[in-house]
Amino acid sequence: MPAGDLPNRVTVLEQKMARLEELPTRLESVEVRLTGVEGRLTGVEGRLTSVESQIVQLRGEMSDGFSALRVEMHDGSRQLAEMIDERFIRQDTELRRLNDETNKEMRLLNEETKSEMRLLNHETNAQMRMLYEDLKDTIKRIGEAPPS
Repeated sequence: MPAGDLPNRVTVLEQKMARLEELPTRLESVEVRLTGVEGRLTGVEGRLTSVESQIVQLRGEMSDGFSALRVEMHDGSRQLAEMIDERFIRQDTELRRLNDETNKEMRLLNEETKSEMRLLNHETNAQMRMLYEDLKDTIKRIGEAPPS
């Protein structure tokens, strides 16, 4: 080993030893910081547990809300269907009533028309008989008249 190397090596070793002597202090500092981190981590775990609990509660509330909404929608659609059915029944009843009234009016008008047609037919027959009788009388007079 060369003679000049030894003092350099001793200096390097002394520097390394000085740094090693600082190591316990640095380790204590790291331990203190680690303890602080552990404390904060415990706080974070507590908050995380609280958030998890709130999420579970929110899921339950949302599930209940959606269930209630489904029930309300089902009830609403059932009520709407009943209202539509009632309206169609009322309209059907009204249409039947109007149809019956129309049929009655048509029958009445038909009977009035038939009656008037019978009366006119009777008058026409009477006039035709009268014309027939007049024609017979005219033919008879023509047949009895002296030839000119």
